[in-house]
Amino acid sequence: MNNIQAIFPNKQINNHNKDLYIADYSEQTKTTYRKKGVKLSDNKPNDIESFHIKNDKNLSFSSIILDKKDLIDREGNPQKHCECALFPYLENPNNWILFVELKYSYSKNIDNKIREAEEQLFSTYNYFKENEIINNKKLSYLIISFPKKQPPFTNFIESPSNIIKNKRKKNIILRYTNSIKIDNTTKLSF
Repeated sequence: MNNIQAIFPNKQINNHNKDLYIADYSEQTKTTYRKKGVKLSDNKPNDIESFHIKNDKNLSFSSIILDKKDLIDREGNPQKHCECALFPYLENPNNWILFVELKYSYSKNIDNKIREAEEQLFSTYNYFKENEIINNKKLSYLIISFPKKQPPFTNFIESPSNIIKNKRKKNIILRYTNSIKIDNTTKLSF
């Protein structure tokens, strides 16, 4: 967490110890006077579908919401990014880190949204690695959520060879899901 605070000194890091719901109101409010972005809540929102982090063991974890001014390359250009990053409260090199990207998409443009989400997640992952927030020891979960769709996302299953390659080379698990469960500080499950 200290590395994250050093790289993002002006960002608020939120702490949690219950279930958490992540929703992105950007599209829903883009034509309204009161624009909203990503919101985190202990309670399931009743006005939008969301991504759910199940935390039955009430483990303490933290989150940081990312926006377009947060990930800047060496030339000063904004980089693509996911909605937020989450991680156990107590820092340990073997802890997991979770990157979440939500897509409120309809069938007609789903393939483009998948590619866009993957680019955003990998861009965020690479930024965290380049800035030494994470290394290959830290298991990184990259999650693409389609809150308006019901799982399982049978058409969006990563090939077994890609799963093995990402896990072995980068210690990454990429999944398409609308929920995840915190098992402990080193493992999440689907």
